[in-house]
Amino acid sequence: GRQLFTEPLDDYWEANPVFRIGREFTREFDVSLNWRLIGRWFDERAPLDAEGYALPGTLRFTQNELELRPRVRWGTNRLWSVALRLGALENQDNGGGYFDYQRYAIGGQLRGGFGRWTFRAGTQWFYYDYPVQRVAGPESALRDKSNLSILLRGEFRLGRKVSVFAQYDRESARDALADAGYDVNMGTVGIEWNQ
Repeated sequence: GRQLFTEPLDDYWEANPVFRIGREFTREFDVSLNWRLIGRWFDERAPLDAEGYALPGTLRFTQNELELRPRVRWGTNRLWSVALRLGALENQDNGGGYFDYQRYAIGGQLRGGFGRWTFRAGTQWFYYDYPVQRVAGPESALRDKSNLSILLRGEFRLGRKVSVFAQYDRESARDALADAGYDVNMGTVGIEWNQ
C-alpha cells in the first residue's frame, strides 16, 4: 500500500502479508492464530540514533505481530458471540533503535441482537515498551505508554440493505512523554447502505 500525507508528515510504502491458521472445534467455538509481517519504507524521513539524532538514509520499520483470537457463539443462528484478542508486536527500525518498541494487546468484543436490532460492545488495551527511547535525555527514564479504547454500537435494520446506527467511541492514551497523553470521545449517528 501507499500512504500519502501533507507536510510535515512523510509518505511511505507498506507491505503486510498475513498468515492465518484456525480451527473450528464446534459450531459454537473456534480459535485463530495470526502472524503478520509488516514492512514500512519512508520516502524522506531519516532514521535516528539511540539519542534521537538523524542518521543518513531513509527510515524503515519491520514489524512482527502474533495474535490469538478465540471466539464463542451461541443463540439462534449463532447471532451472539464473544471474541477475545491477545497479541504481541515488535517494531524495529533500521537506525539506532530509537523507534523500536514491543506492544502487548488484550481486547474483547460482545456482539448480538434480536429482531432488527444488533449490538456491539468492545474494549482494547495496548501497552508499549520502548527499550531505547528515553523520556527527556540520556539519564531519564525509558519511555512507555498505554492506550485504552471502548466502542459501543447499536444498529436497527430498516430493510435488507439499509440500517440506522448510533456509535460511541472513547480512547485514552497515557504516555511517559510530557504532553503526549490524550482522551478522545466521539459519537456518531448515521445511515448505512450495504449491497
